[in-house]
Amino acid sequence: MDNGLFKASLFKTIIATVIGVIFGGVIFLIQSLVQSNGFYQDIKSSVVKIISKTRVGTGFVVKLDHNTVYITTVAHVVEGDPSPTIKFFGNKEFKAQILYAESDNPDKGLALLSIKGNDIPDNVVPIYLSEKSLRNFNLDLEKRDKAIFTFGFPIGGANWAYTELIYSGQKGRDLYFSGNIQEGNSGGPLIKDNKVIGIITVKSHFVYATSAFAIKEFLMGAIDGVFYGVNSSSIPRSTVAEADARIAEAEQARLKAETEIRIAKAEQARLKAEAEVRIAEAEQARLKAETETKMVAQANADEERRRQAPVNVVRSYYADINRGDADSVISKWKSPNRKILRSLVGGGANCRVNRAELLHSSSDTAIVSLSVTCVRRWVGTIELENVQGNWKIVKLNLK
Repeated sequence: MDNGLFKASLFKTIIATVIGVIFGGVIFLIQSLVQSNGFYQDIKSSVVKIISKTRVGTGFVVKLDHNTVYITTVAHVVEGDPSPTIKFFGNKEFKAQILYAESDNPDKGLALLSIKGNDIPDNVVPIYLSEKSLRNFNLDLEKRDKAIFTFGFPIGGANWAYTELIYSGQKGRDLYFSGNIQEGNSGGPLIKDNKVIGIITVKSHFVYATSAFAIKEFLMGAIDGVFYGVNSSSIPRSTVAEADARIAEAEQARLKAETEIRIAKAEQARLKAEAEVRIAEAEQARLKAETETKMVAQANADEERRRQAPVNVVRSYYADINRGDADSVISKWKSPNRKILRSLVGGGANCRVNRAELLHSSSDTAIVSLSVTCVRRWVGTIELENVQGNWKIVKLNLK
């Protein structure tokens, strides 16, 4: 072959090869960008903003079941709010129900929420847990791995954000990483290779993620049969729906009974009339019993007030001393020593009744057991007499 012709052919081959590589690379890059953008759009549609009474955080969809969406987050995001608000990308809002939360450890626990409605956004899809994370407790990732990221609301505001992170290690069920993470990211998914490997917690300046293995264990404990990548059992029917069915059955039974009453014959009418008479008699008996009960309760209350009247006099006596009301203090004695009592009140005593209990009571006399602190502690009894319907102090037996 001519040397010049060979060189020209070789040159054309090299140029064609380079162009093919470049063109193929561009095609691959375009395909990658399209696939990544599709995944990011799915993530944006399935990562939600959670607004509770005390804070704003993030959550993500783990299952769809007809018109019900199941969302997981960290427990402290919804702590203290039984029905937080869920806002999807695009600002569509729903009220959520908390199905289960690890309330015994709200700082590190997880929570499962649900929302129902016929107007759930069409583009909402569940975010899958990493298969490797489900099989193994330890992720065994390379430290300084930069191929992890999260989606959420980092400052608790309206802006949805994508944040790249750097993996730094694992301790137990907790994954550690570095990056620009803020409180609003709490509850957001930690993602690698388009799968969830953890759920982020930001609490008291500590930032970490609970592993997907722990998320799986939580979800399997929260309800019977969980989610994509774990098992295919369906979520149990709501007990509310079962209750509604029982109410409907009871209503049908009531309507049937009313129909039977309307078509009853003369004998049935007579029996009904007799039953109504018995009901009326029972109602009268009930009203009478209620009246008697109220009368007994009132009598018991009056008796208790009568029994406690001497105790109340003693307590009032020391309250008068504290107020410096000498005349009221004197009035509580049957035979007062006015000079001594005025001196006692004028001395500015600060008395505190520690205990006052009735030891004995009759229509004429009473004895009250007393513990009182006036400068020092005094313990003993106070004797009282009923003088024309008013209890008067007769004697202090205090040591």
